[in-house]
Amino acid sequence: LRKEELFSVLKRLAVEDHTESDCLLVMVMTHGDKDVLYAYDGPYSVDRLWENFMGNGCPTLLGKPKLFFVQACRGTAFDKGIKLGCRELDSDCFEPHKYIIPTTADLLVMYSSYKGHVSWRNPRGGSWFIQALCVELETNGPFLELLQLLTAVSRRVAYDYQSNSTAILFGKK
Repeated sequence: LRKEELFSVLKRLAVEDHTESDCLLVMVMTHGDKDVLYAYDGPYSVDRLWENFMGNGCPTLLGKPKLFFVQACRGTAFDKGIKLGCRELDSDCFEPHKYIIPTTADLLVMYSSYKGHVSWRNPRGGSWFIQALCVELETNGPFLELLQLLTAVSRRVAYDYQSNSTAILFGKK
């Protein structure tokens, strides 16, 4: 799509009545770089994807999760990976109570790669991120909460695929 076509589709989506919807999910698969994505006719700021859905911009989705999955490079750096030993990690849960919430409180954005890094795909199998997301949704979607599911996606990408910084694979990103 051209930029204006994309923005028009997102604007129309934002003004629709989502009263009966539980959430919004937008999936974007394209090329990208630092803080920009590429449409057919040029780059645009990644923030443009969700700007129409922030705060009161989409009243019938207010307080409902708005999920944006972005499959695109975010730079040119390669993640060389690190050898991992086994150890247990503890995590605490903290739930703040606020009466006025930020306009981004119900927005979740998950990228296929870390800021500044390339995003990988298999020429036959497709995006590592999208493949892992599909597997986790199919196998664990009914059983895990969203953040647990997305953590499982990240884990699957990390363990099922290896970061590789060899130049021969660069064209496969």
